[in-house]
Amino acid sequence: MNYFRYTLYLIISLSILSGCRPGKSKELASIDAVKLKSILESNLGNDVILHYWATWCTNCKPGLKSLGDLQKRYHKENFKVIAVSVDDPGNEIKRALVQYLYAESGDYAGQYIAKPGQTENLMKVVDSKWAEVVPLSYLINQKGSMVKRFIGARAMQE
Repeated sequence: MNYFRYTLYLIISLSILSGCRPGKSKELASIDAVKLKSILESNLGNDVILHYWATWCTNCKPGLKSLGDLQKRYHKENFKVIAVSVDDPGNEIKRALVQYLYAESGDYAGQYIAKPGQTENLMKVVDSKWAEVVPLSYLINQKGSMVKRFIGARAMQE
């Protein structure tokens, strides 16, 4: 396990130090349920995909690029993608990996990492019936209502 951690840390560090960032890199903001509710309220009038994911979830990472592509393709049509990583923000390796994966995936309307102890609260902002699984995405209409829930990577491909 430690070997994997150190290898991952080395890869990310070398990528960042050498300037090999695949995309734009923004400061990674932490988020709690109150801030997420506020962001969703400020996006009334837009269709939103709210996407929860984690670095430890092997099925989560491939979908990040697709969501970035959706944001790029439909950003002028009142469409926003907001992603929230439920990784531990206190773990510097995971935080760096989250930031790297976001940069690699494209420019979403919002890219966040959960504040410590906020995962369950964040997951219940839109739907109180969190299935305790990621990836999990919601399609939210322009009035702020959930239209569809996508559980798992396969569901997002639909």
